[in-house]
Amino acid sequence: MRIENIGVEMLRSGAVALRNTAHNIANENTEDAKSLETINRADSPYGVRSYTVVNNEHPTLVNDMPNLLLNTTYTKMGTKIIKTADEIIDYILDMKA
Repeated sequence: MRIENIGVEMLRSGAVALRNTAHNIANENTEDAKSLETINRADSPYGVRSYTVVNNEHPTLVNDMPNLLLNTTYTKMGTKIIKTADEIIDYILDMKA
């Protein structure tokens, strides 16, 4: 297993969650809007994979603002994992040179 694959999976999951949260925030004042919910499942060999489910509830900022902060942090973690893996590979290549 390559560590950068974990970071990529986190970025994908974070992107799904951020897209759903952005949809909910943008449609808070839209009549008859349905909120999108992010479901996380540990069915990926590299961690958690996110799926979108349409929820019959109306989107509210009370629910989505904390999700926005959480999903942003999750995406930043994936970016940091990829950056760290890249730095490790560079270090190893410099040692061999």
